[in-house]
Amino acid sequence: MKIFLVKPHPPAEILAGACPIPEDYKYNWQPMALKCIAYHLAKYFGDDLQIKIWHLMNPDDDAKFKEALKSEAPALVVFSEIDILVNEVSRWAVFVKKLLPHTWTLVGGKHTSLLAAGDKFPYQAVDFALRGDSVVSLERIISARMAGKHPESCPAMLQLDQQGIVLAPITYDQRTDLTAIDGIALQNIHIENHPTADYLEKYQSHPALLPGVIRTASVLAGSGCPHQCVFCQSPVEYGKESSAVITRDPEKLAAEIAFLVQKHGVNSIFSLEANLNLKNWLRTYECLEQYDIHNLAVSGFIRAADILSAYKEGLLAKLAQKGMRVLSIGLDIPFDSKKDIYRKAFSYQALMECLTVCEELGILLSATFIGDPALTQAEFQKQLRFLNTLPIAAVDIRLCMALRNTEYYRQVSPWLIYHPDKNRRYYSRQNYRYQTIQLPGKITPYQTYARVRAFRKQFLTSPEHLAYVLRFVRRFPESIPFFRKQYKPVTDRLPVLPENLRLLAECLGLSEAAR
Repeated sequence: MKIFLVKPHPPAEILAGACPIPEDYKYNWQPMALKCIAYHLAKYFGDDLQIKIWHLMNPDDDAKFKEALKSEAPALVVFSEIDILVNEVSRWAVFVKKLLPHTWTLVGGKHTSLLAAGDKFPYQAVDFALRGDSVVSLERIISARMAGKHPESCPAMLQLDQQGIVLAPITYDQRTDLTAIDGIALQNIHIENHPTADYLEKYQSHPALLPGVIRTASVLAGSGCPHQCVFCQSPVEYGKESSAVITRDPEKLAAEIAFLVQKHGVNSIFSLEANLNLKNWLRTYECLEQYDIHNLAVSGFIRAADILSAYKEGLLAKLAQKGMRVLSIGLDIPFDSKKDIYRKAFSYQALMECLTVCEELGILLSATFIGDPALTQAEFQKQLRFLNTLPIAAVDIRLCMALRNTEYYRQVSPWLIYHPDKNRRYYSRQNYRYQTIQLPGKITPYQTYARVRAFRKQFLTSPEHLAYVLRFVRRFPESIPFFRKQYKPVTDRLPVLPENLRLLAECLGLSEAAR
């Protein structure tokens, strides 16, 4: 039996930049979740199941996918989504059903996992929708299809009424056991029309303190998160299981990374974890030394308080020496605030200390800032100006991470620019899976987006940020390639450079631009 696992590309409005897109370089990263599903299904069914992964990036991919549907007529087509792909999933599911009426269509992913009882089901022509990791439920559905039966029930399957409203109870699939993965076998899984080398050379990138071309590979190093932040998806999509952290065995993870380095020339690793487990990564670094791999760039997401704890334990300095020099954090405590409005379980002071110790150790921080609709426009603008003064390398403004059915989503629902239940344009206008909040003062969505774009443009040339970068590159000259890449577009577009930017351009080797 044949099945297709499919990740569509975002809708045209997103690709055309009709709304701000954070981290646009990640849209074309390898679909590791689909590779993980394919790995487990292949182990379970063996030769009885033929699996193809389709990653649709462009019209050429779309055309080849259509031809494969016509010629191979798979029994199941399984779509992976995030919010921005919901309309695309529906478009493709309708196409599949018209072409192959007896083919089952399935969908899973972050948005589907966040649907709750009472929500309107957003998809068309989809037979089954699965929450969570979905591997166990997929195994049951495939087994039923092989037996010529309709699946009675699956642990993660959503049930709908005749009006397309999600029914109770909401159930959860078993978490995928990452410790059972053979990482080398998983990395070798083929994606139609896109060899691994193409991803590394053309599509994947991540900030790293490396000269020359950065070749980033993503690895499934762990899952789950011990924290219960009010805006996070994990407690919603996994229920009580969300706090159970699963980490890969350091020796097996190191073997997978060594394979990527030796076969594909990878020099940068992005860890697909909700929150980096730094102790596990230190052990992994130690295992990598057995392969004569040293100073490997590793990056990922982590809570600021966990960075500070690792610093106090002496762990952070060791990791920085071994190559962990770029980390992504959230600026989730409003400045000068004694409140912990997102239940992050740390203070504003701890956040500021995290920024200080990272600069001390030569660690670059890529930070996400979340707005609050209760602020006045003046207060919001003051917060944006404050970001210019922080020792961070890059900042992404998300006016709100109002993920569906989280506690924070319920608090800010009245301020959503496009509400998923009220505005049909929602799924083609939103960036990543975040609902964007209306900027304080009730200005229009276009004005909101314009102000975010304006901040991004001004951030790199603010005097405080230029002073930080100049300070950083003088202490840590190995960071020059990172900042050269960041500042070349800035110096190229300015006919005359202000004095502080001219000094930085000279330090970065952009002397022609400085002149």
